[in-house]
Amino acid sequence: FGCIPIENTLGGSIHANYDLLSRHHGSVHIIGEHSFRVRHALLAGKGVQKGAIKRVMSHPQALAQCDGFIRAHNWEKSPAYDTAGSAKIIAEQGLRDVAAICSSTAAERFGLAVVEAGIEDDANNFTRFLLLSRHPVQPASGVPCK
Repeated sequence: FGCIPIENTLGGSIHANYDLLSRHHGSVHIIGEHSFRVRHALLAGKGVQKGAIKRVMSHPQALAQCDGFIRAHNWEKSPAYDTAGSAKIIAEQGLRDVAAICSSTAAERFGLAVVEAGIEDDANNFTRFLLLSRHPVQPASGVPCK
């Protein structure tokens, strides 16, 4: 099984993933979907105060979804491969003037502190994910499906 994001209420369609689905047509099957409310948090090393932060690191989509918050603090944006990976980099390198924008659960995983939660610019931020399988799945009789 696999799960991929396919569209976001703010960012629109994720064309690269539509392209992948097209390229692998017939070898992967969409067997489910889920819309997930996106909530971003600002994470930093334990004891780091907001005033010490000079740069924020995250996936470009997360940086865009928190642009107003970032601009209000005049922080430099540093694009990274993914959100949780940004938290991991900060923890592993012991960075004290850099924060990550990601989910608050990454704080527990990487030993960081949540400096502020709910920093996304728009509360109507949802991403639709598709659940993929190499084999088609026949839903049970009576199960609503598309």
